[in-house]
Amino acid sequence: MSTTRSDITDDGNFDDGNFDGGDEGGVTDEEVKKFVLQISFGNDVTYFRMKRKCLLSRLMKLYCESKNLDFENVIFLYNGRRLRPELTPHDVDMENGAAIEAIIDDHETFIKMKSNGVLLRLMTFYCELKNLNFDNVVFLFDGLISLVTAHLLNMQDGDEIDAILCRGLD
Repeated sequence: MSTTRSDITDDGNFDDGNFDGGDEGGVTDEEVKKFVLQISFGNDVTYFRMKRKCLLSRLMKLYCESKNLDFENVIFLYNGRRLRPELTPHDVDMENGAAIEAIIDDHETFIKMKSNGVLLRLMTFYCELKNLNFDNVVFLFDGLISLVTAHLLNMQDGDEIDAILCRGLD
């Protein structure tokens, strides 16, 4: 009989906390099988093992607890897209060894614009407001970089654009 280890950290320590996805009735062995994910925060990389049908919120909260970070101030990105806690690795087609990036989001800024407004103007305004070099900031909406209008992207009232500072690109 083997011991189920649900969480693996980069230093080889095991946490046997219940990190299972709950009831797995009616799913295939491939969907139940645990796989390894990595979360990077700066130069620190932490590895986790989880089921494909387990909510990402459990992984995110466990990661934040282990690093003493405020869950409300951390953004998790996968392939340039912000991960939503209510999704599962299966929902976003993550594979074994998938790399997730954790970023601190401690400066929220809300800017309203008309749906026919050009996003480049909003992005330029944001950089001026925050005193940032435009070339060092990446703006993402649903994982896409775009300079068209909000209307062309089918943006709705309350949608968010992530502004990510790319350090060391001078």
